[in-house]
Amino acid sequence: MIKPVPVELLALFGMSPIQERLLGSEVLSPGKSFGGQCAEDADASPPDEISSNSSAFLGLLAKGISLLPDIGPFGFELSGVNLSAASSSDVGIDVSGFSADTPIFAAMLSAALDIPLAQDVVLTGHMASVSGDIRLVRHIPAKLQAAIEDSEIEEFLCPEIDADNSNRFLPEDEREILAAAIQKARRYIRITAVRTIEDIIPAVFQEEDIVRSALRTGFGQSEDTASCGEGPVECTIQRLGGRIEDRFYAILKAVVATGHPKEIKPFLSEWADAHLRRNHYPQGFGTRLRELLSAIPLETQRGLEYPLVPVSTCIRLSQYAAASDGNDVVALYDAATRRRPIHYAHLHPSSVDGPVSSTLAIVTAELQPENLAERIGLPIDRARAGYALYSVTSESQAETLGVAAAFYLHMAQATGRTGEHVTAEEVMPEAHALMGEAFAREGGEPAAYAEARDATRGGLRHVLDRMADEYKRRRQEEYIQLVLATAFDREDYRARVAFMGDFLKLHPESLPPHLASEPPERFADRYDVIVRSFVDSMEQVKRVVGTL
Repeated sequence: MIKPVPVELLALFGMSPIQERLLGSEVLSPGKSFGGQCAEDADASPPDEISSNSSAFLGLLAKGISLLPDIGPFGFELSGVNLSAASSSDVGIDVSGFSADTPIFAAMLSAALDIPLAQDVVLTGHMASVSGDIRLVRHIPAKLQAAIEDSEIEEFLCPEIDADNSNRFLPEDEREILAAAIQKARRYIRITAVRTIEDIIPAVFQEEDIVRSALRTGFGQSEDTASCGEGPVECTIQRLGGRIEDRFYAILKAVVATGHPKEIKPFLSEWADAHLRRNHYPQGFGTRLRELLSAIPLETQRGLEYPLVPVSTCIRLSQYAAASDGNDVVALYDAATRRRPIHYAHLHPSSVDGPVSSTLAIVTAELQPENLAERIGLPIDRARAGYALYSVTSESQAETLGVAAAFYLHMAQATGRTGEHVTAEEVMPEAHALMGEAFAREGGEPAAYAEARDATRGGLRHVLDRMADEYKRRRQEEYIQLVLATAFDREDYRARVAFMGDFLKLHPESLPPHLASEPPERFADRYDVIVRSFVDSMEQVKRVVGTL
């Protein structure tokens, strides 16, 4: 099915005398037009001939850069916007002529591949063949003046004067006027001469925008395009879809070097999402990322927001990793979450005989007590410590509930669970339920109210501490469930069996000898209970060791 892509162009060609007086000669830019000095009759090609070669060339590119089915084939709606200076005089603007070929092609390519166009560049030229050759058009001096008069324009792209030596047949005075106009314009804007459409690509598209578009939309070649040929079409294919992986790492390295930490995270996210859509693990990603981050200046490191790649994304990527990618998956987890390998070196897949799922290594590492404490516990403890109480007792249940609701809102905001515009009254039912669960063993809410009134163990401070502990327990349980749910589909029995098989291989000491030799199918239905118990046991061991 043809998918129409609207491309709005402001173009003025083939003007009548009154149009010349109103608007002058125009230079076309995708999405923008520029008024200038008056010119003679403009090129006179029928509108339906504009960019006919552009459409054919775009079709060749589509085949060359392996566009995904949901991007092509292409259909375009080209519309000219009549300017108010013309419409107020009852004058229409006709779009015609060869001058529009290159800007229309650039706009079509931008719309098809979702690559933003540079806003400080204008271009003109005739696409003379389906091979992408660009040839000269009329009224270049007037077009140059129009671009110069717009303060936002930095560069003017036009065909090379002697691209095919045919201009030697032009009158000598016309050639001199053209050369003089170009020479004069160089004092005001940058002028770039182009021979083929390949020369236009780096001027109208930023390298980072090309790569990010390739990641979002899926265009690009998996194989090396260096051997695909040397013609304009082949070279343009290389400019757009070639060596996307190498170019990604080059841009990532440049982003890291510039010290703009906020740009790293979304760029990594697009890279990871692109591979998830392909059900593919990017080989060497973790190692290269760790090496890049190790070179970041300390000041830049402080500005990074971890995790750089969500843990859930790391887990999902690991599901597509081969056994040989185990080291790299752990390296990815290290780099993305700022975890030190020593924290869970014993979880490394290579430390046991036989292949072990790198997904399990990440899951077990993510559920380590110190990680749960840092990710879940510390933010809650900071919120608890930063909450000031003006009295340790309350005179009524309503006052106790009001303090509890305010404290609950404070914790929720500090941990990103609610927005800034939520009020304590709105979260009061949740706070009331949390307080009841925190004192469930002592009788629920009445026990909390009594403690707030009598202060036998610290009063309101004790009530809030119990609420914080219960809130922490809830958040940790939610996070454990999230990690396990991300690791595999719970409805997939084979996935559960494989997970438990890897767990038993990696942690044979977790079960008594007579159970450790049992098949993993026996434990597949209770995998979550076993993993949770394993996490709790590690935490208990570390508590005991810490007291010695």
